[in-house]
Amino acid sequence: KYTSEPFAEDIEITGPVALYFHAALSTDEANWMVDIKEVTRNLYLVIFSIG
Repeated sequence: KYTSEPFAEDIEITGPVALYFHAALSTDEANWMVDIKEVTRNLYLVIFSIG
């Protein structure tokens, strides 16, 4: 689980999003999932993308 520090300013994410991920595993197979979410100041969770 990775959560960034709060942004100093509002941002806009437009268009397709890509994650370039490199990992080393000690197993034959694995499943990875990336969710893009916003956690608001009052801790409300907004889900933008799951996949």
